[in-house]
Amino acid sequence: MYLPPNDPLVTELVRLAAEIPVVDTHQHLNAEEPMELDLCRMMLSDYVNTDLTDAGMTPELREWLLDGSVPFGERWAKLGPLWEQVRHSSYAEVHLRTLRAHYGATDLGPGEVEEVSARLTADFAAPGLFRRVFHERCGIEVVLTQGNCRQERDPRFAWVARPMDGFNLAPDGSFATAARGMGVELASADDLVPAMDAILHGHHAQGAVGFKMAALPWRDATKEEIAAAWEAARAPAAANDPYLRCPESWPVLNSLYVSRIATLAAELDIPVAVHTGAPWTNWLDFSAWEPTALIPLLQRFRETRFDLYHAGLPYGTPLSMLGKAFPNVWLDLTWAHIISRELARRSIAEWLDLVPTNKVLGFGGDNQNPSVVLTYGHLEIARENLAQVLAGRIKYSGMTMTQAEAILRAWLSENPRRLYRA
Repeated sequence: MYLPPNDPLVTELVRLAAEIPVVDTHQHLNAEEPMELDLCRMMLSDYVNTDLTDAGMTPELREWLLDGSVPFGERWAKLGPLWEQVRHSSYAEVHLRTLRAHYGATDLGPGEVEEVSARLTADFAAPGLFRRVFHERCGIEVVLTQGNCRQERDPRFAWVARPMDGFNLAPDGSFATAARGMGVELASADDLVPAMDAILHGHHAQGAVGFKMAALPWRDATKEEIAAAWEAARAPAAANDPYLRCPESWPVLNSLYVSRIATLAAELDIPVAVHTGAPWTNWLDFSAWEPTALIPLLQRFRETRFDLYHAGLPYGTPLSMLGKAFPNVWLDLTWAHIISRELARRSIAEWLDLVPTNKVLGFGGDNQNPSVVLTYGHLEIARENLAQVLAGRIKYSGMTMTQAEAILRAWLSENPRRLYRA
C-alpha cells in the first residue's frame, strides 16, 4: 500500500530524495547544440507522441504539425484537442510538471500556450541546456547516456555502448566497416567472433562503462548453425538488410553476438544493460522483449552483471522474480515511472518484498536531445513514486524513516555508481 502525494510522510521523503545527488542510468543524448523547437515539435519528439497517435493523430497530421514554417497557433489548434484526450496519461504528466515549473504554464490553455512555447524555444536555443537541466534543475550528478555525448568530453556523462545497433553483415555494412577499422576482415564465419571481440574492446577503450542489448530469446549456437546463418546473411538477396530478408539467420547471429557481449562484459567488469518490456513507439510487438526470455542467458553467464531496464513493464512481476532468482540481475526503473505511474509503484512495492535493496536502480530519464528538458518532470514523478511506496511501508509495515532514506540514497545514487563504476 502506498500513501497519497500530499501525506506528510510522502512530502518529507520527497524532500529527502531531492537532496540526493542522482545518477541518471539511461539517456539517449548526442553532443549538446542549440536547437529550434517549439512545444508542438517537442511533444512529437517525446513518448507522448505515441499517446497522441493512439488518440487519432495520423502520420500526415504529424508531419504537418512538425512543419515549423506553419505558425505555431495554427498547429496548436490541431494538436490541442488531441492533447486534451491524453493529458491524464503518465507521459503527459511529465510535460505538465516540467512546463509548470520552468516555462510559466498553468494548464496549457489558449491564453498561455504560445508564451509557454516561446519560453521553451528560447531555452533550447540558449547554450548550456544540459547544465541547466541536469545539474541546476534536477540535481543529477552523473548521466549514463547511449548517444555520442561521451565521457571524454564531459566527466559528468558516462557512455553505455550499443554494439547491436551496428550489426549488419552486408559486405560494406556497418559491422564489416567497424571490424575493418579494428583490423579484422570478414572473409568467413570464423571471422565473426574476432570481429565482435575487436569491436567490443574498441568500445571499452573509447570509454564505454557498459554494453546495451535487448531481451530476445538466446541459446548457444553450434558452429554449423553459425556457418549456415553466415551464408544466408551474406547471400545477394540479403545484402541490404540481412535480418529482414533472411530471418532464419537473425536468431543464431544475434545469440552469437550476445554471447560475446556477455563474455567480454564479465572480463572487462562492466554490466550489460537490457531493454525489457514496453514499446517506445506505436505498432511494435512488445512481447518480443518479455523478460523471462532472458533466463537461459542469465543461467549461462553467471559472472556477468545484467541491468534489466524499464521494470519489464507490462511484465512487471515476471521481471521482479528474475531479480530474486538470479544473483547476477539488477532491476532498473528507468522510464518505468512515466510508462505508468501505477505500474511503477507496483514494481517498487514488489521489489521491496522480493529483492535485496542493493540490486535496484531508481531512475533513468530515457530522453533524447529534443526532449531532454522533460527529465525534470520525470525525476519529480520518480521521487514521488518512491516516496509514496516507502511512506506506506513506514506507516503500515514498521520501516523507519532512516531506513527509507537509506533506500532512497541507494536506489538513486549508490547502487548505479557501484554497478557502473560511475
